[in-house]
Amino acid sequence: MKCLAHFGPAVFCLLVYGAEARSDASEQRHQPPANRERRAARAEGFLRQRAYPLEDVPAGAALRAWEQTQIAGGTGRTPGRKDWGSTSWYWEGIGPAPIKASGYLFSGRVTTIAVDPSNVKHWLIGTAQGGIWESTNSGASWLPRSDDQPSLAMGAIAFAPSDPRIVYAGTGEANFTWESYAGAGLLKSTDGGAHWSTITTSPFVGLAFSAVRVDPNDPNVISVATTRGYAGRRANGVDPPPSPPAGVFLTKIGGLGWSRTLIGQATALEVNPSNFLQQYAGLGEINGEFANGVYRSMNGAQTWSPITGPWSSMAGVGRIALAIAPSRPDVVYVSIQDTNTSGLLGIWQTGNAWDPVTAPTWTVVTPPTVDNWFWFAHVLTVNPTNANIIYLGEVRLHKRDGGSWTTLDNVNVFHDDQHALAWAGDRIIVGNDGGIWYGLGGVGFNVGSLINRNAGLGTIQFYEGSVHPTDSTFALGGSQDNGQEVWTGDPIWQRIADSDGADNAIARTNPDKHWATSGVDAAISRTRDGAKSTPAPASSGLSRANSLFISRFEECPSNDNVFILGTDRIWRCNDFFSALTPSWLTNGPHMTNSIGAPARLSALAFGPPAAGCDLYAYGTEIGQLRLTTNGGAAFWQDADPTHQVPGRYVSGMAFDPINSNILYVTLSGFDEGTPGQPGHLFQTTNALAASPIWFNKSPPVNLPHNCLLINPTNASEILAGTDLGVWASTNAGNTWLHLGPESGLPNAAVFELKYHPDGGAVAFTYGRGAFVYRRLLPWIIPVNYCPPPCVDISPINPGDLILVNFTLRNLSSIPTANLTATLLQTPGIQPMSGPQSYGVLSAGGQAVARGFYMQAAGSCGDKVTATLQLEDNGTPLGTADFVFELGLRSPLAENFDALPLPNLPAGWTSSATGAGAPWSVTNNNLNQSVFAPDSDGLSDISLDSPSVTLTTASAQLTFDHAYDFEAGHDGGVLEVSIGGGPFVDILSAQGAFAANGYNSQLNGGSALAGRAAWSGTSDGYITSVVQLPASAANQPVQFRWRCASDASGGAGGWFIDSLAVQETACLNPITFWPVLTTRLAQGVLTLTFATVQGRSYIVEYKTLVSDPDWQTLATVPGNGNDATVQDPLSTNSQRFYRVRVP
Repeated sequence: MKCLAHFGPAVFCLLVYGAEARSDASEQRHQPPANRERRAARAEGFLRQRAYPLEDVPAGAALRAWEQTQIAGGTGRTPGRKDWGSTSWYWEGIGPAPIKASGYLFSGRVTTIAVDPSNVKHWLIGTAQGGIWESTNSGASWLPRSDDQPSLAMGAIAFAPSDPRIVYAGTGEANFTWESYAGAGLLKSTDGGAHWSTITTSPFVGLAFSAVRVDPNDPNVISVATTRGYAGRRANGVDPPPSPPAGVFLTKIGGLGWSRTLIGQATALEVNPSNFLQQYAGLGEINGEFANGVYRSMNGAQTWSPITGPWSSMAGVGRIALAIAPSRPDVVYVSIQDTNTSGLLGIWQTGNAWDPVTAPTWTVVTPPTVDNWFWFAHVLTVNPTNANIIYLGEVRLHKRDGGSWTTLDNVNVFHDDQHALAWAGDRIIVGNDGGIWYGLGGVGFNVGSLINRNAGLGTIQFYEGSVHPTDSTFALGGSQDNGQEVWTGDPIWQRIADSDGADNAIARTNPDKHWATSGVDAAISRTRDGAKSTPAPASSGLSRANSLFISRFEECPSNDNVFILGTDRIWRCNDFFSALTPSWLTNGPHMTNSIGAPARLSALAFGPPAAGCDLYAYGTEIGQLRLTTNGGAAFWQDADPTHQVPGRYVSGMAFDPINSNILYVTLSGFDEGTPGQPGHLFQTTNALAASPIWFNKSPPVNLPHNCLLINPTNASEILAGTDLGVWASTNAGNTWLHLGPESGLPNAAVFELKYHPDGGAVAFTYGRGAFVYRRLLPWIIPVNYCPPPCVDISPINPGDLILVNFTLRNLSSIPTANLTATLLQTPGIQPMSGPQSYGVLSAGGQAVARGFYMQAAGSCGDKVTATLQLEDNGTPLGTADFVFELGLRSPLAENFDALPLPNLPAGWTSSATGAGAPWSVTNNNLNQSVFAPDSDGLSDISLDSPSVTLTTASAQLTFDHAYDFEAGHDGGVLEVSIGGGPFVDILSAQGAFAANGYNSQLNGGSALAGRAAWSGTSDGYITSVVQLPASAANQPVQFRWRCASDASGGAGGWFIDSLAVQETACLNPITFWPVLTTRLAQGVLTLTFATVQGRSYIVEYKTLVSDPDWQTLATVPGNGNDATVQDPLSTNSQRFYRVRVP
């Protein structure tokens, strides 16, 4: 059956959900059977919380709240103050960026991907509730770009091909699920995506974008496809009002003056890349609709005609995906969801898409084996150079090459639910519910050929969180679809439990090991070993019936064993951590509404620590407030018998940390739900009285409030988490300051606030991860002494008294005043100089280096760490660490980055014979790499390195490479030339592979036939390690990467990257500085200095102290005796001398 029959608007952009539509048939192994019910319960909870007592969220609520925030956000701001509501504090993101599970990285849902047509390394992605993110290095790093916009729910992004500085982004996610938030209009950037502004609200508020297309010749001409936004069913089951009209819209004036040219749920829109007038659209209401089908426009989306195809006579036409072949735009693919099963109705292909006379002829494309979630995850793309290769994204990702399909099916490595496919050159980019992946071009199709690009993406949706009482770098989080995570100071959080993560707590007396966690529906667990073992259920005696999807529990502040938990009544546990099996007892009456139905507890709070564990209160989803002073033993009092607090969903509660009579509550919903009783934050100062008096202390904005935090060290300081950031008060709610993008916090919903042991707070957001509120201090990082791969550096020799330059950079938004650094004594490092002043390091500016004298101790090859203690005008800023490997030298290293394409680096050469093309630098790699094709014809292609001289017999060569050769026939080898001799195979030269050596013996007629080689596919990048021949010591050496193919059957080719030759060689230590003594006689100056056996000395001079460069006078080998150097001087000449040890 269909899960959904009616839909409503989603005009509140941040936290408005839509109805669930996955069919029962979708309950397959990729999603557990309970998943559909979980999604529905989650959605119902989100809507009910924000709508109650209304049946739906008020129209225009999101934009109105955003506008109110812009107007009133500065209330109470006093620059320079040292309290929470001042410019001396800021929000810093702490991740997850992203989450690590089983060794793999996952972030939140990616809904759209756009690649800059002028730079394939420049990507923009849109996320479900995390806004727009930009990468300029093919996804290796990311920056958030739309945190200040009124909606962070993204649906579609498109560059203007004629001017890629212009980019359009449609807000609202068109994936038809409760979590697919509606949008607030169309955004525009004029600087390539770095900055955004909202240019159009009407007619798009409440809708979601499925596509944005820009005329390649005119950036002002735009067509877009939209679907309904989501607010879901009303709480009482009555259908919500109709959504804003959806369909295909067109503008010719840069995002203004829109006209709707096609009516319906437009799930797809594709444009002929060489002719904007020719467009295809798909209307794909997921539950079926008369208008559903494929449409074509021959006049730039001004008018549309239905296209007849095999689907026209079929029942069950649902969501439609379209794809045009860039290499042959007359080839169009159509994929259609079956509304009866939520599976696939079919895939069809035409080769005459634009014929103005003859209707397109459609042929069936036999589909792969698929799942039944096509209403939610459904995307299609064509290889940019081969019209016969297509990719289909649904729960899994499929590739069709010719007539056969290959399916990626490893959910531990590659996440389910595909939503976005794009191309960077000939490499595919994939966006799904777990983030983003990047393909390796022609190197196979499997999990190894897709590179995880989630590092740095902070798009996790938190429900709840907890913070360690003393460790400022430890927290727990409960997140949507990603379980429970642990933060230990790194932006990458570690997952400790799967599925949906809910409330959690960290014990005060044993916080490193004792934690409470939970899943949905009050499934509470605990760990007493810091989650070294999986948290165990801790719900003996507890009935979870009538619990909220995300149920709340609280830990007593004075006794870690006492917990309370809410369903439709309150439960208490007195032995949570001490007992072998914690036990729960009922602790209060069942709560009901006016017709006797269960009213579930939505907020809980213990009294101040001094009150013990017998004072606590709760609120319900319909606005009831109750309080006990005797641990719930006999009497619960109504904390608001005169209904002074508006009867809306109670989302948060907190007692004053000292005064038991002061109690605060926050409310969700909107003022429209309680006419004459506005407000979202209320305070009573006589909570223990029979009839407490309540005061409206609300921030000046009408939107749901989700939580609050009172500073335990200063009760007048309050933070309130809302659906649009945080509000701060420094005077118990009398005035407020908005803490949003202007203070580093995105315009995301904040679901939980916790006190941070550094004196600030942690905000857990729904869509942008977690943020710490702390005092604004410069953030100083070390710049690596030698970032890999290191080239021609002077080794750090054990025992040498040396001068080392340590480089620091300021990544914060404020400059240092007078940064000083002190080199600390650590194992292996003996400082020989005092503190050094770095002075003013500008915010985000250039790195600065200062020299420190030190002596490194240890054995050759040991790693030692030099630590700088940092202070800025006396304020501690932590430490900066620099790691050295004693004696390490890299005579050859290359990563092929920062090179103009396709040129090889200086000193590198390539030759090719036959059908092959020479090696060239390409961007088909993590950044850039060198590449040779596997030709469909006889070829022999070589890549030769520069000559380098090795000093030891133990040098190693390492390199990353990915290959896709015709198995057993074509392949690649590594050869070496020693001492200017001929190139021979590395194994024939007595080298050896320490990792990932040859895997095949070549047959056939290639130039390498009969030799061991790399052949077949590497399944992505691998690292080969080669122990170089001992005979190469003290000789010039060259390396050659050589690949060859036979007369037929080519494949992808060979990528090589990040190669380095490294060796460790240590010399006799220099424990004293060479001192020059001079003697002038008969116009000749004689310089004398002591030497150490085996070390080299360079004597240099300059004529003026102000000369920028030193000139070499002589190079002297040390022999343990005094060395002399003579310099004939002309009359009245002047020179300055020094001796240097390289």
